[in-house]
Amino acid sequence: MVVQKGIMGALRGRGYIWLSLLFFLIASERAAAQRIGVRTHGLYVQGDTLRLDIQLGDLFTPRILEAIESGMTTSIALEFRLEPQQKSPFSDRVLLIRLDHDIWEGTYRVTRHGASSDTLYSADFEAVKRFCSNLTGVPIATSLPQERMFVLYAKVKVDPISPEQQERTRKWLNLLSKGSLLELFISLDRPFAGTRWMKIQRFTIGDLWRASSETLQ
Repeated sequence: MVVQKGIMGALRGRGYIWLSLLFFLIASERAAAQRIGVRTHGLYVQGDTLRLDIQLGDLFTPRILEAIESGMTTSIALEFRLEPQQKSPFSDRVLLIRLDHDIWEGTYRVTRHGASSDTLYSADFEAVKRFCSNLTGVPIATSLPQERMFVLYAKVKVDPISPEQQERTRKWLNLLSKGSLLELFISLDRPFAGTRWMKIQRFTIGDLWRASSETLQ
């Protein structure tokens, strides 16, 4: 029994070492922090929920496009942070997008994971880019005080994941905890490392309500 536990402990330790090396290599291959801007955005209140419509700038660099065309899975991670005026963190929301390209069928599958999940299947890459870049109704927070000043920030990160990396990670993960590949990638490889916060808007809920009322008049 002691021998068996010793073997499992050694395997677990070895797995962690290999996983650390894997993610170090992934990080070292990445380009400098991406500068993905915001083309348009709109903040509004629906019921008691603050929501965001946002159109992002170009998500796909030439390197990312080459990776997608070669069949590599691509992950797009967005983090939204809402802070009160005195700069103490108030809330964080993360939206994850996974883009897969079937090079044999010439089709793309894009899945957005957030408050809810939705998936696009298409052979049109322009439709894929719109699906990834144009986000509507993203929930940011609920039940915010009417006249308190808030600032909304965002981070965006796009990364390719090679099939070899996926397979190696899946094998090591089975030794460790039998979890999912995507959960491992997101939890251990910090998706926002090296990216900067972008200021989206400074506002109060009262201002948004008043602007909405004026638009309807």
